[in-house]
Amino acid sequence: MAASTSGDTAAIAKEIKVQLKQARELINQKDHVGALKLCEAIIKKDKTCYTGWIMIAACAQELKQFHQAHSALNKAFELDENQSVAYQGMIQLGERAPGFLSEIDITSAYRKLCSLTRASDPTKFFDHAKKYIEYLKKQIECQSTTTNEQNNPYRIQLAELCKDIVEEKRLQLSQEDEQLYRLLSTDILSPIKTLSTNLNEFLSSNYFWLSQSSSDNIQRLNYYEKYIKSICQMGRSSSDIIDYCNECLTLFPNSTIAQNTIIIIVLESLLPQIYDSLAPVAKLTDALNRIRSDENNQISAPSICGKAYFLIRNGKYSNALESLVNLNHEDGDGHHLVLILKMVCYAHLHIIKETTDMTSIARTKLTNFIVKDVLSSVESLIDLCLAMITYDLGQYEKSIQLFDKIVRNVSNKFHDRGVYGQFNAYINLNKPTDARTCYDIIKDHLNPSQELSCRLQLALIEEYPSELLKIVQSALKEANENEELFELTVQGWLSVGQAYLSIQHSNDMFDKDQCKYAFNKAIELDEYFWESYACLSRYYNEIEKSLSEALAYSKRAFELNENIESVQINYVDNLLQAEQIYDALEILERILVMNNTKTWAHFRYGLVSLRINNVHNAVKALQIISRRPPVAGATWSALGDAHLHTNNLKTALSCYSKAASLERETLYSLTRQAFTMTLLGRYNEAISLFDKAIDQSPKYILARKGKGEAHFYLAIQQTGLYKDELAVFHVQQSLTAFHDALCLQSNYACLWKKYGDACMLLHPINDDLIHIRLPSLTKKFDENKIKDVDGCIVLKKTDLLQRAQKCFMQAIHLKSRSAVYWSCLAQCVYIQARYNSDDQRLLMLALEYIKVAISLKPNDHLLWNTLGVVAAHPAFNESGFAQHCFFKSLQLQRTATVYTNLGFLYYRHDNIQLANNAFSKAQQTDPMYSLAWIGQALIAEKIDYNESIDLYRHCVDLSNHSQGLYGYGKAIAHLLIKPTNKSSDTYRYSINYLNGNQRAADALTKYIQRNPRDVNALQCLGIIHEFNQRFIQAANVYQL
Repeated sequence: MAASTSGDTAAIAKEIKVQLKQARELINQKDHVGALKLCEAIIKKDKTCYTGWIMIAACAQELKQFHQAHSALNKAFELDENQSVAYQGMIQLGERAPGFLSEIDITSAYRKLCSLTRASDPTKFFDHAKKYIEYLKKQIECQSTTTNEQNNPYRIQLAELCKDIVEEKRLQLSQEDEQLYRLLSTDILSPIKTLSTNLNEFLSSNYFWLSQSSSDNIQRLNYYEKYIKSICQMGRSSSDIIDYCNECLTLFPNSTIAQNTIIIIVLESLLPQIYDSLAPVAKLTDALNRIRSDENNQISAPSICGKAYFLIRNGKYSNALESLVNLNHEDGDGHHLVLILKMVCYAHLHIIKETTDMTSIARTKLTNFIVKDVLSSVESLIDLCLAMITYDLGQYEKSIQLFDKIVRNVSNKFHDRGVYGQFNAYINLNKPTDARTCYDIIKDHLNPSQELSCRLQLALIEEYPSELLKIVQSALKEANENEELFELTVQGWLSVGQAYLSIQHSNDMFDKDQCKYAFNKAIELDEYFWESYACLSRYYNEIEKSLSEALAYSKRAFELNENIESVQINYVDNLLQAEQIYDALEILERILVMNNTKTWAHFRYGLVSLRINNVHNAVKALQIISRRPPVAGATWSALGDAHLHTNNLKTALSCYSKAASLERETLYSLTRQAFTMTLLGRYNEAISLFDKAIDQSPKYILARKGKGEAHFYLAIQQTGLYKDELAVFHVQQSLTAFHDALCLQSNYACLWKKYGDACMLLHPINDDLIHIRLPSLTKKFDENKIKDVDGCIVLKKTDLLQRAQKCFMQAIHLKSRSAVYWSCLAQCVYIQARYNSDDQRLLMLALEYIKVAISLKPNDHLLWNTLGVVAAHPAFNESGFAQHCFFKSLQLQRTATVYTNLGFLYYRHDNIQLANNAFSKAQQTDPMYSLAWIGQALIAEKIDYNESIDLYRHCVDLSNHSQGLYGYGKAIAHLLIKPTNKSSDTYRYSINYLNGNQRAADALTKYIQRNPRDVNALQCLGIIHEFNQRFIQAANVYQL
């Protein structure tokens, strides 16, 4: 059975071989249909027949049955992927049916065909490669307008193919052919920025080969320079690159690329020694001397970097930065060096933002370095600049950590600078032990001026300023003896100046000229270091007392470094002291935008906002602080002030109470608490707090003034309640408090005004009750006054009014442009005139005084009203002028008082209708104003006496005005005296229902208390007492 199967297989194979031969003959005869059928029959017998599938593909192509051809070729690939015939068929299919196959299929076929033939037959490989190159060229042309060159895969394939051709030694290419393919691959790869290592090396080898073989000098120089760039990017050793650059310069002395590359390599090698004044720089000097300007007289970036390097070595950072600032560090030769050198300059010039940005970018540019050995040191240099700028930000703890990163790398060239940075940070953190540890590490590596400066810094922080100055004097003497220049670092000079400031009040060694000289020397060494200017600002504040200079230097310090809190505070405080309120507000807003957690800035912002009456912002700022424990008493006091501005008295009182509880020794919050209680009408509590403040500080004027005001308001209250004896008592206390305040400070006009107000307050009260006993104030005030054994004087009503006049005149003497003081003086003189039988001279004085007040403040409605009252006096007979004054007051502001005064003017001239209209307007404006109702009652008396009773009663309900009290009592007495009135509705309502007889008796009693000689009032009271069956009281009244 097995033998039979083997025989069948052999027979089939033989038959297939015959059929394949027949198929070839049919193909040669162009009978592609017959050949195709025969091949299909073969495949049915043996699906693994590779030749059958190839012949099917060929016939199908001729018959344009491209899908069948493609399928047959794929079957062939499956059977044997290392046969070149199928790949040739695939390429032919692509040529016969453009667009039928994908570009991937065609390029894969070419690539596989070249790969297969290169190993077996280099000549065939070369032929196929040339066709493949032409195909790729066309594809590149087609896609160049739609595809980014960087992402065009055909360029890479073409370059790799050229590389294979050039590197195939068996081809024995002619120089022309090799140049052709090298040029082609070079042109193809040039637009691509990122290449694989193999292609980079191939491109570099192309440049080298072309630089050696090109006959055109311009082209040759171009390839030389491109080769130099390529080997720099590939990380070749710096010595090899310099050798090739020198070779290039031998042939082409003007090659800027070669010149710049040498400078870049030398500069990169020197970067770790940028602070070393002894570093060998001869190579850099030679390289810079060889450089020349380009055609446009533009000096190259590397040569500018070389010159900047020398400037930095000499400490001329500003000049170095000036040369570098216009160079772009994004691209171009040596621009990574531009970045590094700019970073160093910015760091030493204390330019914070730019340094921080540069350190971040610099780390990303380390791959651009040709000299790889220096990368560790350059990273340390970046860390050093970042640490320096963190120090400048005042973040000393963080800067110590960053400096420590440098210090841990003992081998780098910046180790000592890292330790020195830590030393300065510890000095600023007031940690002398740690600072001295750092000093001990580096003291042997410091130059004499640095070492001496460190010792001075340590002496200052260890609180030995006198010792510090002795060290300086000793060093100065030694320098003079050796004829050497005495030098210190910036920190050293600052330490000297600060030492002088610290002993300004307590030591004979203090010399303000030397102090100022030290700070100026610090600025001379580093004109961009903020602390030097801050110290000079402090000097002008504390020593010279020159606010303008202090402000100028604090402003400069802030401009140089706005991140240091002490600088911010000093600048803002100087602005406030100079009354530059809005500038201070702007700076505070800027500071809070940078850092919203600064309590001091919120506090000052709140106070300044309060000062310019922006209460909303003040409350908002101060509330922010009040929510951040611990809260100082000053914060609550300021918040209380803000609420006080909005008339939110209860909240203000709560704030002051918290402030007083936090800082019991602070007088301000205690006094403001008492003042707020005064405004709330809690006078006795206020007086108690004012007394407490006075006990703590007897010379605290605000407390004495506040106490006087509280007693004054209590006296007003008692006067309104007709508790005249209590009123006299509180006036006595008020005047005593104001007297004590004036003895402490007699130049405050407001105190004289308050004193005068208190003296005037008792003028309605019966003179028999007034016995004010006061210490003597001045000879001018108390001349012709009899003093008791204690040196005190006793004042009656007239004395008080005269004293008030003198007080107002003294206030005017101190503040002559105050309309209020002139108005008070006019009213005081007018009252005196009324009590002196309408003294013509005093009335004229009152008129003149009030006119002066109006000339100072012509838009004050109260002053026009006062002028109207004075002018309306019968002695002047100026009713028309008085009316004009009242009209003018109403134009400025409509008030019930002015309408009422106008009504009385009309009433006095019997113009009842106009009077009624004026009183009605007053009632509409303020229904609680009792004098308007009195006016209406007076009009009612003229019409029907009984009609006035209700009006007078309403007046008594509203207030205890004497005219209302008398009017009501008189109206009730008139009602009672006529027996016929008993049957009237008015009688029943007023007497029987409202018990008006008792109320009228109380009203008249109050009136007579202040007017004991008013016979009509006494008679009315006697009538009412009789009606009330109080016959004894009635008899007593009649006897008076």
